[in-house]
Amino acid sequence: MKNKREQLLLSFNELYSIEKRAYEYYQDQLKEDLSINEARVITGIMNDEKCHMDTVKKIINLIEEAA
Repeated sequence: MKNKREQLLLSFNELYSIEKRAYEYYQDQLKEDLSINEARVITGIMNDEKCHMDTVKKIINLIEEAA
């Protein structure tokens, strides 16, 4: 069985991948023909996903440094 640290790293790396895919999805949506309001909303969501990615990356770094 994997130790807690390895389990945490796997979980947060998976979460990072999910957040990255969401960010890329919204980024692709912005290439579509959208109204100004739609583009504004999607940009806001995309920026939230970027913040999530940054937060998860910080957590991963903390776990790695604690080793």
